[in-house]
Amino acid sequence: MFSGIIDIDIFKVNDEYYISEVNPRFGGGYPHAHECKVNIPKMIINNINGKENKALIGEYDEGVLFAKYSEVKII
Repeated sequence: MFSGIIDIDIFKVNDEYYISEVNPRFGGGYPHAHECKVNIPKMIINNINGKENKALIGEYDEGVLFAKYSEVKII
């Protein structure tokens, strides 16, 4: 069982899923959660203090767009 922040890379190849990496760290998508007002440090503190975190699925500001790129392209 995992606890805390974990970044898992999963790939789908021909209808099968493969795990390539499991890292105990913030992943590259963390800034998206942060900008959607998900306060991960507060959630970690809650967990340390034995408090359950409220589910935040669907609680975000509409009309905000984010993008994640593995490369930078300047045109």
